[in-house]
Amino acid sequence: MQAEIVGVVPALRHERLDDMPRAEVLLPFAQSPTGSLTLVARTSVDPATLIETTKREIWTIDPLQSFYRTATLEELVDRTLVTRRFALIVLTGFAALAMLLAAAGLYGVLSTIASQYRKEIGVRMALGAAWLDILKLVVMRGLVVSAIGIAVGLLGVLGGARVLRGFLFSVTPTDPVAIGGAALLMLTIASVACYIPARRAAGEDPVQALRVD
Repeated sequence: MQAEIVGVVPALRHERLDDMPRAEVLLPFAQSPTGSLTLVARTSVDPATLIETTKREIWTIDPLQSFYRTATLEELVDRTLVTRRFALIVLTGFAALAMLLAAAGLYGVLSTIASQYRKEIGVRMALGAAWLDILKLVVMRGLVVSAIGIAVGLLGVLGGARVLRGFLFSVTPTDPVAIGGAALLMLTIASVACYIPARRAAGEDPVQALRVD
């Protein structure tokens, strides 16, 4: 069959947003009739309020006309993303739990480091180190450990990019904004987890710290 090309449209995704676009040829219904017809309408008001009105108008023309499915574009998109959203919610829950465990673990590590360096901290304070200096010392040691962990985690993200790609749409696993935001969030959590033991160590009596064996 020969046809005259009258225009070219962008890539189309008919079934799912995460499917790759496919080559298609669009023909007028009068030239290539099918057993079903999809009617798409754009409106400036809430489209959900116009579905029943549109049905009644069509029935005034053809009372026997049946409708296979009626929905707004937002509803159609949501149906294609139900499985993916559920998977992302589960992954987000595990990620949040992992963050809490990481913060608790970092707090424990910093508390241990602070207890191991109590004598050093006592000497520094006895020699005139300010409260802020001790606070910075402990926090910086914790942030160094956190930075190493974040670097290892980023390497893991890059290594598992192929697995994560199946759960993302319009965002790549190596998106710099997403990775930078996650790293900044982890550093913020690490800073809070470091501050508590650091403040406790900085507020300790230097005499008691020097008595540690």
